[in-house]
Amino acid sequence: MAQRGTVVVVGGGIIGTVAARRLAADGWAVTVLEPGPLEAACSFGNGGAVGPDSCVPFSLPGMMRQVPRWLMDATGPVSVAPAYALRAAPWLWRWIRAGNLDRARAVATAMRALHGDSLTGYRELLGPAAYGALFRETGSLYLYESDEPGRAEATGRALQRNLGVTPQSLSAADIHDLEPDLAPVYKRGVLLPGNAFTISPARLVAAVRDGLVAAGGTV
Repeated sequence: MAQRGTVVVVGGGIIGTVAARRLAADGWAVTVLEPGPLEAACSFGNGGAVGPDSCVPFSLPGMMRQVPRWLMDATGPVSVAPAYALRAAPWLWRWIRAGNLDRARAVATAMRALHGDSLTGYRELLGPAAYGALFRETGSLYLYESDEPGRAEATGRALQRNLGVTPQSLSAADIHDLEPDLAPVYKRGVLLPGNAFTISPARLVAAVRDGLVAAGGTV
């Protein structure tokens, strides 16, 4: 195949390495620039989650009423140091305003389109053997201490179902069966079965890098 041109990718984390591998397969002469080994690049310490089913934005209808309580709780999901509060206020206000249904629906649709086929893409990129060695398709488990879902959670689940995700509701007994070592404080849960994780982000990047080099790319 005649080369289509030359591409330089700056950064050898998972995004840069996968982009380079795809470009090499498409006939480009690719060079990845990274100051050290790719296994130690920016993806080395991440959690390795791959979430095709996780398409719900963080700002949803009904969240605004919870923000003041979250801000007062140092262990809550939103914590802002007092000295930083004024600087953070404009961003927090934009986040709250983004939590309308039309905006949430548009963002969820875009997120689902962006990474809904991510596991398929990894399987094609790595091949069945390497994919099976590096990925675990266990789903993602969300746990709640409350008896019933709030408005934001219910909206998020509806958005997921409308986009083809099938969240599975779990009782306290179901949670115990799945994760018996968890403290018995959770009353209900939701399993997103289409999610997965890699057992080693470093090994995943190395595998993609090896494929890049085999395809004629340079690191």
